[in-house]
Amino acid sequence: MIAIGEPPFDALILPESGERLRTFSALLSYFDIDVPQVKLLGLRSWDLIPNLGNEPALIGAWFTGSPTEEHERFVARFKEAFGRSPHRLATLAYDATALAAILGQSEGGADFSMSALLDRRGFLGVDGIFRLNEDGIAERAFAIYEVTRDGTKARRTAPPSFTPLTN
Repeated sequence: MIAIGEPPFDALILPESGERLRTFSALLSYFDIDVPQVKLLGLRSWDLIPNLGNEPALIGAWFTGSPTEEHERFVARFKEAFGRSPHRLATLAYDATALAAILGQSEGGADFSMSALLDRRGFLGVDGIFRLNEDGIAERAFAIYEVTRDGTKARRTAPPSFTPLTN
């Protein structure tokens, strides 16, 4: 057994999903990484992994994710309309279209200006609130979930606005 002793960190990001995540998490004890002392952090895609709590090393790990209520309603509406589940990225297209519709109905006429698009208050979408930044990156306010034996539980719900988060 390889022992590295007390690790010089208190959190470890596991940027994997699926079988590779299960393989890496199972190896943590081999390298003397004690999960209660080292918080495991994961990816947004972890919410798609079934039976995540079946891997003992992942119990207690945290990952970010979208608020689930509106997303589940979107999936149900999509299935009803198209007879299948939407691709994971379908919500981005939906939110972009909804944003265009909202800005198109602005008081005084359509406003697709940079100042309207870069509104620091953000816009409410299927996967929660988002805002666009000048650098072209979209910012989202996610929930934080914890892996449990029975699935996941919300540690922190997604904020409904950027007000306390605004820079």
